Amino acid sequence: MGRKDRLEIHEFEGKNSLRYWPQIFGVTSSIWRIVLVVLSKYMPLKVKNFLLRLTGADIGENVSIGFAATLDLFQPDRISIGDNTIIGYDTVILTHEALQDEMRTGPVKVGENVMLGTRSIVLPGVEIGDGAKISAGSLVNRDVEEGEFVGGTPIRNLEDREE
Repeated sequence: MGRKDRLEIHEFEGKNSLRYWPQIFGVTSSIWRIVLVVLSKYMPLKVKNFLLRLTGADIGENVSIGFAATLDLFQPDRISIGDNTIIGYDTVILTHEALQDEMRTGPVKVGENVMLGTRSIVLPGVEIGDGAKISAGSLVNRDVEEGEFVGGTPIRNLEDREE
């Protein structure tokens, strides 16, 4: 099962799907989650993890989420991050993507001992296996296997590259 198989599609027939976020995510609960996620961006690690757990995000033990990193504003509760994982500075993990005709939503699972480089973007529905390494500035648009080393926009395997 790949990323696209995990996505839920909310159709809006030729309209700007982002304008319909209240119908998909709910207003009151979204405002609460948005406030917590935005506040967490600039907090020390323990406070950040505490605030993100309040949103329903599943944050493992000894997780380090870098300064200005952002979990999805609407559905951070659909994000799971395993123990001892490092999320780099200004990284974004999304559980929704807005297209003209549709909104796609899906969970994101980041395994244990993962290194997700600075300013990376993880799209909805992605699963990242234990021990994977993702270089800085990457677009994670597909699943990453356990122990795989990937990078780029979109990601590709970097293990075979000569330095």
